[in-house]
Amino acid sequence: MELACSHIFTAYRLLQQEIQYGVAKTNSKNKQIQSMLEYMREFLDEYCKHEMETDWVDINIETTQKIVFCKKCEFMIN
Repeated sequence: MELACSHIFTAYRLLQQEIQYGVAKTNSKNKQIQSMLEYMREFLDEYCKHEMETDWVDINIETTQKIVFCKKCEFMIN
């Protein structure tokens, strides 16, 4: 199941980029992609045995931000 979670997360990121960079040209297509993203998120939440890790990323010279993510599926927790 771990391999499936990793592949699903990769597809999840690609679909997010498709929306973010405007590849999906129509609202209908965006709605379909959003629906798939929701399904993938639910799948990862249910089946990945998350191993959470905390890290800090630099936002600029003076600011860092804490991030928490799963080491297996790389899903970030807000």
